Amino acid sequence: MQLADFKGRLVLGEIYHRHADDLYIDIGLKFPMICKIPDRKKYVIGATVLIKLFNPELSEPFLGAKKEITILEADGQLLGLYDRGVVEGIKGLDVGLETTKQFSEVVRRAKTIVWNRPMEVFEVENFANGTKGLMDAVVDVTKTGATTIIGGGDTATCCVKYDTEDKVSHVSTGCGTSLELVESRILPGVDTLTSV
Repeated sequence: MQLADFKGRLVLGEIYHRHADDLYIDIGLKFPMICKIPDRKKYVIGATVLIKLFNPELSEPFLGAKKEITILEADGQLLGLYDRGVVEGIKGLDVGLETTKQFSEVVRRAKTIVWNRPMEVFEVENFANGTKGLMDAVVDVTKTGATTIIGGGDTATCCVKYDTEDKVSHVSTGCGTSLELVESRILPGVDTLTSV
């Protein structure tokens, strides 16, 4: 999962070297982030840590790019060791690259897709990668003859945002009701009309 908040970008890093009082942390750039060791016993080589980045230029690598940039301690803050899940007080606002890849692989094998709800906060560009990646996969599989139905509400808004309304089989305006129809549930409005 790619963790983030609106004030800064949270990323996971791995400690791969220690020198004197410094930790060298791999966060996906050509150069490591270097910071002081808070606790020698806990911060060992191979440990996963959570880092909050302050420099907006550093968001680019998490779209798959690599940059030659030295990461200074002022560019980020080591928040602590990371176990798993979302840290208390922090929101998960987008799925990560690996999750997007795995979801997309499942989508590309499917013959029928009913998609309701975006991945996360796609309205904010920094957190739209998962939703956009999944939309690309849905459009690709539609071209191969799969039936692709986009649920209403926010997912339909995704189609408008990414200009894919005519690149999927159907965009529903029914939102959750569409899912109830597919599940063969009784729809109150339809039930009332057919009972008259």
